[in-house]
Amino acid sequence: AADMAFNMFDDFYPGSLSMFWTKVSQLIAPRYQSNKPTKQSYEHDKQQHLMHQLNSIFSKTMGEMPTFGPKDLAQTALGFSKIVKEVDNHQRHFQGTPLQILRDIFIGQNSQQKDFIFQCVANASMPMLPKFDSRCLANLAYA
Repeated sequence: AADMAFNMFDDFYPGSLSMFWTKVSQLIAPRYQSNKPTKQSYEHDKQQHLMHQLNSIFSKTMGEMPTFGPKDLAQTALGFSKIVKEVDNHQRHFQGTPLQILRDIFIGQNSQQKDFIFQCVANASMPMLPKFDSRCLANLAYA
């Protein structure tokens, strides 16, 4: 999924960015994971490649977030919150796995990245808050 998204990186618009993070949150949900954690980590090159792709898409999302409409902003915030919840619940991830990479991006050291992300969501939502319909407002509040 990251390869396909990264290949279309220049054509991303707010809706596709929010949809990407929603899909990532769905793919890492417990129902899609096996019950036994795997100790097998990605090869170093694959790990670096995935880290680069996800960081690039994440940076583009954060940079364009102020231009999102209410629906895309709420969907992105909801996707982000589900990712944070999942990777934060597993304090110990095996090094080099996609969950560890997402934890590094979304949580960071001492939860600094997590705080920054949701402050950016709050800042982007404030000017457009009156434009949110009830569903978008509920999703934003849930996130």
